Amino acid sequence: EATIIFLHSKEGAKAIDELINNVDNFKRDLRKEGWEFYDNENSDPTKILIKRPDVSGLELSKKLFEEFHIEDEMASEKGVLFLCGIGTTKANLDKLKNAIKNVKLTEQKTESKASFQPFPFVKILPFEAFYRDYAFVSKENALLKISSQMVVPYPPGIGILYPGEAIQEWHLEHLGDDIGVIK
Repeated sequence: EATIIFLHSKEGAKAIDELINNVDNFKRDLRKEGWEFYDNENSDPTKILIKRPDVSGLELSKKLFEEFHIEDEMASEKGVLFLCGIGTTKANLDKLKNAIKNVKLTEQKTESKASFQPFPFVKILPFEAFYRDYAFVSKENALLKISSQMVVPYPPGIGILYPGEAIQEWHLEHLGDDIGVIK
């Protein structure tokens, strides 16, 4: 309750504005260095999902940990996710920015059949999908069908596919052999 009260206060609003401003400056500075971010006007500004086409996110994650003792929230071939909160200071972001700028990475071409699409394509609401009849189809036949189930790789335990969402090409690399789809 104390956190909620703080966040609704003038000081809390100021802290949130400062955090968002610091994250925006962080992204602006790294964009100048060739880094890209998965974000748009609807994105959560406290999440930093960073990528660069010539570097694997898994390699970036590994090197940041080995060289700078920085842990991310999640990494994949496509990018690395960092979560920021009210306690994330400009100094924290500057440390991360300097580490990213100075990390020694091996340039590589990432050839992948799937192209990452971080935004869901929701066809029906999850609760509607939950009550619909479904069938299992092979991964090869799942493209653009409506998922009847969640796909939550662990770690980190963050869902990438939810009931009611159209199965996109980028989901396929995370699916098992069979997936439940709405009939």
